[in-house]
Amino acid sequence: MRPDPDPYLVQQVTTASKAMLTSMLFNAAVANAQRAIDHLDEARPQQARRYLIKAQEIVLELRTSLDHDAGGEIAGNLERIYDFVYRQLLAASVKGDARAARDAHGILVDLRDTWQLACVDSLVPAP
Repeated sequence: MRPDPDPYLVQQVTTASKAMLTSMLFNAAVANAQRAIDHLDEARPQQARRYLIKAQEIVLELRTSLDHDAGGEIAGNLERIYDFVYRQLLAASVKGDARAARDAHGILVDLRDTWQLACVDSLVPAP
């Protein structure tokens, strides 16, 4: 039986902008990848797999949310990056490969940080 969802989190998600939802997805992907790395470092691949699968699901969600019409070349580049990250997470899950998990985690951190900078920059008026 699954626990009831956190009402605060439900409200946060239902009232968030698309930019904020994407930021939340990046944060969750980074956190799950880090938890997986921690378990892999402690030789617990079964526990790591659970977090790797969550991170994979998030990356797939990010990939499917790309708008190729509006995003053009950038969306195409992001799709290739998400595909690579997904494959790294999959390799980490199947093989217990901590290096692949670290590679995916590093890219996710870079994507998250870039996204957050882009969102902040778009909200700050030019002088």
